[in-house]
Amino acid sequence: MHTSRVTTDCKYCSTTAAECMTRALVCLGADLTAAAALYKVRGLLRHGAEHLTDRQAVRLDAGLTAGDPAWEVTVAWQCYQQLRSIYHTRSPAQGRRTAEHVIASFPTCPIDEVARLGRMLRAWRAQVLAYFDTGGVSKRPAPAWPEAGFHDRQPERRRKLRTGDDAAR
Repeated sequence: MHTSRVTTDCKYCSTTAAECMTRALVCLGADLTAAAALYKVRGLLRHGAEHLTDRQAVRLDAGLTAGDPAWEVTVAWQCYQQLRSIYHTRSPAQGRRTAEHVIASFPTCPIDEVARLGRMLRAWRAQVLAYFDTGGVSKRPAPAWPEAGFHDRQPERRRKLRTGDDAAR
């Protein structure tokens, strides 16, 4: 008998981390100069550090230096990069070690959004770590969502035939 194990995927965690970073960015909206500097690099904040060109890295660093005096967005971006790195390691053992570190350190972060993300990861610890035990996939079958506009009328028809409803005939 096989047991089913649910895992979290890279896209879900990365999206959650990106939303966390965006909320930290919105909190700085009161300072218009800082907001303007960060607004210019908002697209770069969603990129992985490994995908940035040298020019983009310089722009990002300048934007964070000018627009983030309290280092909140900078720390949130670094946490985002750490979380992304879990799923881009060379070996599952290295990814698991990184995941353990992230799960242990994020809840104690002084930035509320990152701490909230850390608490969520801690609550889902088994599912996050199961990603490395299952080779990155869940053993649970994916739900079969019908295409838009497609509705299977056969179950309804069979029910009507069982109850003797003449409208189905």
